[in-house]
Amino acid sequence: MPINLFTGRDIAILHSLEEIKQEQREIKIMLATLMQRQSGPVGSADLPDGVTLPVANVEAMHALEEKLRDHTTMRVMVCTILYFFTLVFVFISSSIVFSPW
Repeated sequence: MPINLFTGRDIAILHSLEEIKQEQREIKIMLATLMQRQSGPVGSADLPDGVTLPVANVEAMHALEEKLRDHTTMRVMVCTILYFFTLVFVFISSSIVFSPW
């Protein structure tokens, strides 16, 4: 007589893990699509005019500092960079597999 090594709970856990893996695949595809829509390293289409990232040299950094004195420019930059880091965080966290052991 064959011995059943898996309980119903074990099978339910394995099924849940497979669902999580599928969701991760879907999230990665969505994230890749979002990142492809961005043009440039941080989505330069959303950056204020004349602002490019990453900053190439010290002179460009000083020019950026001048532009950031404008509150509207500062707000746009902060929102764009926070959006970018949110995308990166979602991508990284969807790549991590948590183990209860």
